[in-house]
Amino acid sequence: LIFPLFLYFEKKAEDPVINLSYFKNRQIVVTLVLSFLSGVILMGTIFVPQFAENAVKIPTGSGGYFVIVLGLFAGIGAPTSGRLIDKFGVKPVLGFGFAITILAALFVIFVAIPSPSVFAVIVALVLMGLGMGFSLGTPLNYMMLENTKKAESNSALATLSLIRSIGTTIAPSIMVAFIASAGMLMQTNVAEVLPANMTVPGIAHADEVTAAFAALKDNPLLPAEYADYQFPDYSQPREFPMTMQTTATSGTLDPSVIALIQSSDVTTIAANTHTFYASIFDLFIPQVVNLVTNGVQNGVDGMNSAIMGLNGAIAGMNADLTVLAEIRTELAALNSSAFDGTEVLSLASAMYVNQLSSETFTYFSQVTTLDGFDAVVTNIESTKDAMASTVIDMQTLITALVGFQEDLPVEFGIGVSNYLDDIDGRSVAIEGAFQDTLNQGFHNIYLTTMAAGIFGFLLLQLYQSPEKRKSIKKDTSEV
Repeated sequence: LIFPLFLYFEKKAEDPVINLSYFKNRQIVVTLVLSFLSGVILMGTIFVPQFAENAVKIPTGSGGYFVIVLGLFAGIGAPTSGRLIDKFGVKPVLGFGFAITILAALFVIFVAIPSPSVFAVIVALVLMGLGMGFSLGTPLNYMMLENTKKAESNSALATLSLIRSIGTTIAPSIMVAFIASAGMLMQTNVAEVLPANMTVPGIAHADEVTAAFAALKDNPLLPAEYADYQFPDYSQPREFPMTMQTTATSGTLDPSVIALIQSSDVTTIAANTHTFYASIFDLFIPQVVNLVTNGVQNGVDGMNSAIMGLNGAIAGMNADLTVLAEIRTELAALNSSAFDGTEVLSLASAMYVNQLSSETFTYFSQVTTLDGFDAVVTNIESTKDAMASTVIDMQTLITALVGFQEDLPVEFGIGVSNYLDDIDGRSVAIEGAFQDTLNQGFHNIYLTTMAAGIFGFLLLQLYQSPEKRKSIKKDTSEV
């Protein structure tokens, strides 16, 4: 961005960093652009360790050993290129270097990435090393020196090196972006090969809960709104989507677990994925279980309160029935099958009003016959029996719900264990997803180096050595 400003001050400098006259010479400009491209190509090699580790599935840090192959053949190519330059000239040698670089990139893209193996990686590195040896250093230095004055050789080579450094500065930013872009897809791509759902087995007491709840819903003593309530069917296995979003749970994963998954390589991604999901389950499953069990417990507490109320009502009815039996004996002593309600009410008021509940006592205002009295007693006994039956139904449901609560965390634990086992069983697929995703980044990196190689090879065709230019000039003069 500040390059124009740099040029402005360079023009006024007595001793400029860069001799601006170089940019007026087409051959030097071609050489400098080739030097920039060589810097771009050179930066493709810094990803060799990571590429090798991902390709052959070895731990992080082990890929550095593969650089030995690269360095060895670069060391072979460099002196060889120098000798060939003396024999054939710089242009065909540098062109051969770019061609080998292009071939290396093609081999990586179409062979080493789709079919990774130690052999494929070594072949790719051999080609990269030879391409570096034939295109970096000697040929470009030779081209720069043959187009500048001998007195400027140090400055000329420094300029060449500076331009190459610009290439080595810009290229990694682009190439790292390719890796980062692939990394952004990593979580999604790995998740696609994982089980979509966690399956929780049927809860052992769920059938008992369902049956007891159905029986209770048919009880006429319960409010009508209970008839529409549906208790979830947990008797069958239930699937919980791993992508399901919920606001019912909260919490934050341990930063060390997040760091673990972020630092994974192809050899650790499967185990780290297991650890990652185990941590998610450890954090959220207890919350889910508590959410369900707390809801069940609220129901149990409500029914226990209802049972206490029903038992109190039953005890009151039993007391009333005892008193009513005494009244019935007194009425039978009257030896009359018909009498008006005033007599009954008067007798009850005089002898038993303080021993009956107000609700039972109220019934007497409607009784005018002995048969009517007996009907009231029968109705009270029927209501008491219905309440007692309701208590039994509630106690049965409570027993089933308590068993359900106890079994719920066990079955969820089985579901979690099965899911984690499934992750372990898919380790090869997980590693493959990781490898393929990261390879997208490497594909783009070596596509960039191939593009630089192609552009360099084509640009090289514009270069003419001083001897060639003199030859052309002489031929032109003769013509």
